[in-house]
Amino acid sequence: MVRHGQGFVADVVARAGEGATSRRIAADLGVDSGAVDAALDLARRLGLVVTPSQAVGGGCGSCPTASSSLAAIACAGCPFAS
Repeated sequence: MVRHGQGFVADVVARAGEGATSRRIAADLGVDSGAVDAALDLARRLGLVVTPSQAVGGGCGSCPTASSSLAAIACAGCPFAS
């Protein structure tokens, strides 16, 4: 069952925090991936999540995980990694 409104955004943010991609979140919640992207964008604008471009130095390159030899595995779950 999908919650709507703030509950939906909270669900999406929680799942993203667990490392799920936006595509995976959409599939798990049974919603369109555009709805998940919109929820993540809203959360970003509200300051609930920080994208790599907002991180110190900007971009995924500034993420300590991105420079790790395990980046391909660790960053695979990041909903903001490109």
